[in-house]
Amino acid sequence: MRIVLGMMVAMVLGTSAAACAETSCLEGDCRRGRVGADDEADGAPGGGAEDEVPKLPACTTVGKPHLGLGGVDVAARPNEDVPAGDRARMKPFSALVTDYRRVLGAENVPASLNGAASTFGVASERWFLEPIASAVYVNAAFDVGFEGCNNLTKKDARFATMPTKDTARAACEEWTRKFWSRAATPEQLDACVAVALETTSETVPPRRWAYACASVLAATGFLTF
Repeated sequence: MRIVLGMMVAMVLGTSAAACAETSCLEGDCRRGRVGADDEADGAPGGGAEDEVPKLPACTTVGKPHLGLGGVDVAARPNEDVPAGDRARMKPFSALVTDYRRVLGAENVPASLNGAASTFGVASERWFLEPIASAVYVNAAFDVGFEGCNNLTKKDARFATMPTKDTARAACEEWTRKFWSRAATPEQLDACVAVALETTSETVPPRRWAYACASVLAATGFLTF
């Protein structure tokens, strides 16, 4: 009977020791139970490079990817951990249609807007495409913006005369605030004023104003969100 009890106690202690060793190893402390471990703990020489504690877990659980169109993991979320990583994205065509109407007025919406739908990345039914900025995209945005701005400026008596430094800055402040939903920086205002006064050689006042207006509509402040 005593022999049987002794064997059971020995088995329990052995199992506990193995469990402790396994737990400590999972926690990164794999020195226990290895040859030379005690010497290493005391600072004495013992063990080689192969006896060093691993810096990474020996086992890593990795989820199985599910690839969709283009070989992209359908569960992937780009810029998930990047602060403000979901900003400065090009507006889809569906958003631009309503935004041009909002900032220019329904009566001034450019007729060429619908014709530029493919350039702005209009998606097929039940699909979504992430618009990508390109030279063609920006050029189309300027052309559409100029037409809308020209509709606006030729109806407003304020733009019947050539711009001056003061009137150009006032108009640029108004446009940037309305088109971008925020105030422009001094450098951005200077760029807009420069278009009205220096960049274009247009001699017809409303069209000259329209170039400055279109430069604001073709900027990232309006085309992105």
